Amino acid sequence: MSIPTTAQVVAQVNGFNRMLTWNDFRTVQQSLAPPMEASTSSSYSADWDISVPGVLVPGREYSLSNVRAKVIFDQKLSWVVEGSQSDDLLKHEQGHLDITKIIARDLCRRLMSEEMVVNLNGQKANDYLMAQANGMMARAQALLLALQSNPVNGMRHDGLYDTMTVHGTDSDAQARWTDVFQHALTTDTSLTLTMVVFEIVPMTSLGANLFI
Repeated sequence: MSIPTTAQVVAQVNGFNRMLTWNDFRTVQQSLAPPMEASTSSSYSADWDISVPGVLVPGREYSLSNVRAKVIFDQKLSWVVEGSQSDDLLKHEQGHLDITKIIARDLCRRLMSEEMVVNLNGQKANDYLMAQANGMMARAQALLLALQSNPVNGMRHDGLYDTMTVHGTDSDAQARWTDVFQHALTTDTSLTLTMVVFEIVPMTSLGANLFI
């Protein structure tokens, strides 16, 4: 099985090219989560088919099929404080969406690339591919949770992106992260590897998550 091209992967990720404007956010009179002046709610979903035949050909490669992903921006849960709609803040909020869509792309690529040379019977082959896919999903979700801010036990827990950029108010840190996103998007490099290249995180801290 050949490695899918960038175009082939992106074609399977619905919503990948979305760019935010302030019209995408609902306006509020005061912050719903101080000290944040805006909040972007995004997620992704991924699905695939497994159609390993009951009678297998020894030595033949089998893989997942019809892999697809969707990037979801939740407008109802995304907000900005009235009067705070600056270009710099929008760039920070775009970063939150970029994290989600790059992880979705990287996951989709890995799912499209997963294959096995058959030495198992039909059901065990299906189980193997499903376990591999679910493992990739779990690692991608763990990365998303580490980078994005999320509620924990009713309290907001800041992810690495908000922590390092101080919710976009640290201009130097924000510029560094913006470079990370642009590099990952324009060179089709995985987000985790890009974070290592830009020295956001050390390679040893990622382990199995380096390429989702």
